[in-house]
Amino acid sequence: MSSPNVVCQIYFLDNEQALAKNPLREQKYGKKRRFYSCKNAKYNYVDYVQDGSQKTLDYVDYSGNSEKSSGVFNADGLLTKEQRKALKHDLRTTGSVIWHGFISFTEEFGNLYCNDYEAAYRMMKTEFPRFLKSAGLNPENVVWYAGLHENTDNRHIHFSFFEKQPMKYRARSKNLHFSNGKLPYHSIEQFKLRAEQKLTDSTAQLKLARKQLTESTKNVLFSAQSPLKYNREVQTLMLRLLEDLPTTGRLSYDSENMAPFRSQIQEIVNCVIRSNRDTYQAYVDFCRVISDKDKDTLRILTNLKIKPEHWDRFLISDKYMDDLYRRLGNQVINSLRVYKGKLKPTKSRLANKRIRRGVRTGLLAYCVKLNAIVETETQEAFEEYYRKIQERNTETEIMKEEMLYEME
Repeated sequence: MSSPNVVCQIYFLDNEQALAKNPLREQKYGKKRRFYSCKNAKYNYVDYVQDGSQKTLDYVDYSGNSEKSSGVFNADGLLTKEQRKALKHDLRTTGSVIWHGFISFTEEFGNLYCNDYEAAYRMMKTEFPRFLKSAGLNPENVVWYAGLHENTDNRHIHFSFFEKQPMKYRARSKNLHFSNGKLPYHSIEQFKLRAEQKLTDSTAQLKLARKQLTESTKNVLFSAQSPLKYNREVQTLMLRLLEDLPTTGRLSYDSENMAPFRSQIQEIVNCVIRSNRDTYQAYVDFCRVISDKDKDTLRILTNLKIKPEHWDRFLISDKYMDDLYRRLGNQVINSLRVYKGKLKPTKSRLANKRIRRGVRTGLLAYCVKLNAIVETETQEAFEEYYRKIQERNTETEIMKEEMLYEME
């Protein structure tokens, strides 16, 4: 089995008051706590992240090259000397647990995808707050900083973080407390997965493919030159669905009210996709991209040794396809909704025939008028959905499993 491209380790250190209550823990961790809380004036962790090490830290087993750091940064960018000074003051005075760790890359992966400050900064700015949130911490209540160390065989990012204020309730205590330091194991695994995906930008192709498909489908449904008017099968299916639409209740694809008609809507969507060469090609590309993305995710999950029973939460093919049909299905429903009231039966067979012919002719013509509205609404919907996918996490599942990552 190949080695994972990304390795992440995180540790925590109790505050001085907690360590002082246990002489053995004070003896073992006191010096290290003072190093990370910057109570060592001459040499401390902030200086190490900023300038590189005077000596290799005990948990970093690299090739022995002298460290070269891009400098300390946070979500706002590289820190100035005054900002680093203020950070050290906050570390010296905090009563919070101090977490510290690193995320390391294989030599080939790091050289290709995380070989400079900009790449490290973009990844950490996006993914680290999401990691904090998935770990049960409030990103707004956390101070974090990091630095990329470049001059080793393995590029790696050192980081540390602590809470600003106590926000946790404990049993039999009316006071708020800082976190105990333990983090859910799967939040760390998820951080590694997202870090690799962010650095390789594996969602960029997906965004492009989905946008192409959406735009192409809108052109088919709502263009004045729509080939649908020449597609008897689609016209027949749409008119049949129009006649069957419920007269009460919600008319949306995912509503219970529309459940009996979902297969009809899916059939129309399939016909729409097949009716236009560009749309069909966009659909094929879309399926290929999400399939490739899941294959890449499976490779990462396997390398990270995450149990198969947890894989579904990370895979997106089925979720994306379900959402695709929901979006396009609602476009079909919206194009039919306005004509629903015009299909009121009359006693005259000829009158009914004229009504049906008028509806059949006017249906697609009216869709042209909706083009601007629908284009805006669908584009906003897809932007919202893409944002949700980018922010996708598994906090609920993680907290339910209560699988805590035991650290030293």
